[in-house]
Amino acid sequence: MERKELFVLCRGGEGNVFPFLTDVAVEATHYFARGFHDAADMLIQNASGGDPDYAVLPVLFLYRHAAELYLKSIIWNGDDLLHFLKKPLSGAEKVANSSHSLRTLLPYAQEVISVFDLKWNEAEFGTYKDGVQVIEQIDEVDPNSFAFRYPIDRAGSPNKPQQWGFDLLSYAAPTTKVLNGWWELALDLEGHREYHLMG
Repeated sequence: MERKELFVLCRGGEGNVFPFLTDVAVEATHYFARGFHDAADMLIQNASGGDPDYAVLPVLFLYRHAAELYLKSIIWNGDDLLHFLKKPLSGAEKVANSSHSLRTLLPYAQEVISVFDLKWNEAEFGTYKDGVQVIEQIDEVDPNSFAFRYPIDRAGSPNKPQQWGFDLLSYAAPTTKVLNGWWELALDLEGHREYHLMG
């Protein structure tokens, strides 16, 4: 049988390409996050409540990965801009490249948010405290991004107790709302970046 290439390179608007790749790859991080976020939302829109339990896992992972990428986008893009402005960085240089812990990443993202005076839209997304609490709760349940990708941890122990469960739809509504807030912070930072680096 003749081999058919799965990944066919395309140019000039034909097919799908990586989102908004630029000379500085981290610029696209929040668009990667948005892709995972939107994919989770699409799965939720198609959820009936009677779906098999294993159908929940991709949703949980996609939302969690989106949260991680939103935080990393703020850190990476913020630090890149701070470096350009010859100002102190967030301090996350090594951590942001190696950690999957949302709690570990959060203070560095908050430092960037503070330095650039990024504003959380409370009217649309609830309080900033709500935004932080959702990130913290996701991290409590899945601290290293393995709980919903594998049935066991690196030591071979179960990732969750046998009877562990929750209501997916009750989880999804506040989670996607808050993640939209983190998306907007990342977009706001993109505006700062464009103003300083391209202006």
